[in-house]
This record gives sequence, C-alpha cells and structure tokens, in this order.
Amino acid sequence: MLLKDDRKPLVYSSLIVLYFALVFVLHILMQNDRVHYTFRKILPTYEVSFDENWSKSVEKSNKPFEKITSEKMTVWDGSHYDWIKNTNYSRVKDFAYYPLFPYFWKATHLSTLGISLLNIFLFAIGMFVMFKIFSDKLTLKHLLVLLCVPYLVIFMMPYSESLYFLFIALGLYGMIKEKYWLYFLGFLFASMTKSSSLLFLILFFCLEVLNALNHRDVALFFKRFLKAVFPVILGMFLVMTFQYILGAPSFFQSIISQKYWGKSLSLPEFPFSFWSNESRSITVPFLCLYFLPMLVVIGREFVLSLKNKSKKRLDNWKYVRLICIVFLVGNVFTALFTQHGGLYSLARYLLATPFFVFLLFDSFNRQRKNIWQILYFSIGLIVIFICKDYFLKADFFGVYLVLITSLIVFFYRRFKSEFLYPLFAIIILLNLFWTSYMFNCFLLDSWIFT
Repeated sequence: MLLKDDRKPLVYSSLIVLYFALVFVLHILMQNDRVHYTFRKILPTYEVSFDENWSKSVEKSNKPFEKITSEKMTVWDGSHYDWIKNTNYSRVKDFAYYPLFPYFWKATHLSTLGISLLNIFLFAIGMFVMFKIFSDKLTLKHLLVLLCVPYLVIFMMPYSESLYFLFIALGLYGMIKEKYWLYFLGFLFASMTKSSSLLFLILFFCLEVLNALNHRDVALFFKRFLKAVFPVILGMFLVMTFQYILGAPSFFQSIISQKYWGKSLSLPEFPFSFWSNESRSITVPFLCLYFLPMLVVIGREFVLSLKNKSKKRLDNWKYVRLICIVFLVGNVFTALFTQHGGLYSLARYLLATPFFVFLLFDSFNRQRKNIWQILYFSIGLIVIFICKDYFLKADFFGVYLVLITSLIVFFYRRFKSEFLYPLFAIIILLNLFWTSYMFNCFLLDSWIFT
C-alpha cells in the first residue's frame, strides 16, 4: 500500500536511522577475523604509528575492524570539541571552533559514543525537515538517492555537522514556507555552530543583488538584505562575545584562529592536495560533475536577470535553489583562496549540508532540456578520464558511488523503474560497506572524512 504524503517524511526519516543501524551491524560483523578475511580486499584496515617527532605513519593491515568505544572516537575534530567541552577554550587555536556544538554536548552529559549516536538522530530530524519541504513532491527516489551519497559517515562522528544540518534545514524550510521566525532561529543557531557565517553574508549579498536585477528597487534590496543577514550577524556577535568572555585574546579571535589550521588568503596552488585517497575519490569527481554546471547556472541567471523586463523578484523556491548553488560554489572558492591548494575538508563542507540535499532532491522534480543532458554526459566522460587511475584501488572506491549516483541524478528519467530500483539497491549496499569502512578508518585515527 502506498504511503500517504503526510506520513512519508516520518517513515523516510526512520529508514535513515535504520541505514545507520545496518552500518553498525556490518561494522560489528567485520570485527570477526573470518568475516573480515572474506572482504579484506575491498575493506582494508590500517596500522597507525608515530615517530619521535609525532609524524604519523599509516600502513595497511590484515587485522579486523576496531571495536567501537568512546576513547577511539575522540580523535581529529572530535578531540577538539571534547577539549572545548571540558576546558572552556583553554587553547588559543580552538577558538576557530564555534561553541554551540561543544556546549550542547556538555549539556547532554553524554560520552563521545553517546553524542555520536545522538548526532544520527539529529541528522534524521534534519532530514525530516528536508522531506517536509518536498512533502507534496516527495517520492521514494528522494530517500534512495540520499542513501547512495558517500558522505553519511560524518553524521556518525562527534562533529558539529548534524546540529548544523538541522539548523540550516529549519532555515530553508522557513524561507520556503515564508516563516521568518523559523528562518531566523535556524540561521542564528547555524551561525553559532560552524564558521561558515562569513560565507552567509557574502551569499545573501550575491542573492539580493541578483534579486535586485529583477525587481530594480534599491530600497527593497537593502530591506531584504538586512533582514536576511540579521540572524547571521547576531549569531557571529554572540559567538565572539561568548569567546571573549571566556578569555579570547581578541574579540575577533574566531576569525584570527583560522590561521592555526592553515587557512589564510592566498592564490590557488596546483596541484591540489588531499589528506586521504578516500577524500580525493569523492572530491575530484564531485567538483567536475557539479561545480562546473553550477557556475553555468549562476552565469545564466545573471544574464537573464539583466534581460528581465517583468521586474518580478525571484519566487521562494528559485531563491532557495540559487542560495544552495551559490553556497556550494562559494565553499569551493573559499577553499581555493584560503587553503593553499589543500582541498581537505571540502567534501564534507559541500556534501554534508542541506544545501546539497535540496539540489539533489530538486533535480528529481525538474525537467531538463537536452542541452543540459548533453553537458552532463560530456562532463561525465571527462571525469571518467580524469579519474581513470582511481578505479582499481580500494581506498578510491568512493569514486564509483559518486559517478553512479550522479548518473541516476542526471539521467533518471531515461531509466525504467524495473532497472532503476535494482540499481539503487546495489549502490546502497555498496555505500553501507563504504560507510562502515570509513567509520573504521576514523576509529583507527588513520584519516578524517575530508
């Protein structure tokens, strides 16, 4: 029996929790020597060691998956959030991390494993909100394509992504439904969770300039821009004030401390570098497949706005779609001009956000002209050539998930259901293995999903 539209968001959100439960089950199975031996070629493990200078060395190992404990999850950014939670910003470099997540964690009194499990439910709630946005257009394909995307592991970690995802989802819902108070709260709390606040200011300025080219009203431009950025500016002010009270050397220490993590204004450097092959296998094909078409869309919208004679502002749905595109493009340019050629963290900054999910879902509800299909197909062939050296290595396995999932997203109307759904099943099964593998890498402290 088909689900009623009002039940779909809750059911689909519950199935997301089930997905993570299956990842844990698979991970536990891989802790058995005999089971892991069967899959060791595609699910390798690693041995991590440090020399006298604390330089990390990572080598492949034949041992089974690690047991899941709080101690093993307090690594990478999780260790910094844990430190802030316990010591109230006792290190200058940690002011680069925004306070809402570590103090939310502190208020829950949960262990590292406990907050990681709670993050799964926070993400599921955020996805419930995203499903509500598409409630009248929601189909099973929306859920299935989400479970194919190789970034879900980040929501199993003691990171701020789940809380951030929930707040941004609420903000986008408020925009679509014209509920400013919900938008205000969503972007206020999001701006206190991650350091993307500055990007939001640029984001809304660009969108309101584009909007102003349509309605040609200067007063309306300033009114809409100030209304959009008010919760963001307030959130940034509260973060800076809170950190200054806790002993930050400067009121702007949250921005200054970014230099401790290798971020400063610079020209792009080539070739690009990554912290892991797993990151490279996701980031490179994603940038080629999505970044270039999004640039084309932004240019096209700018030209159409200049030619617009009706002087009508953008409708809510198109406005949010452009917000999502500009946010993703803005993150790429931010990485290019601040990370000295290092594209570390870019995959999760792009994929683990409601902005990407909105565009992913929206693609199932839009008719594309043949010219776009030709563009996607041409770019896809170029990506396959660029990534040809990745295909036979286990730690580059993510490239298969990105390419095949993108194939469905771009050309799903040309697939018959009797072929499409078995393809979904295969990709989701592969993604379960991939997510379990990446989670184990995190427990081993061998790399970060970045």
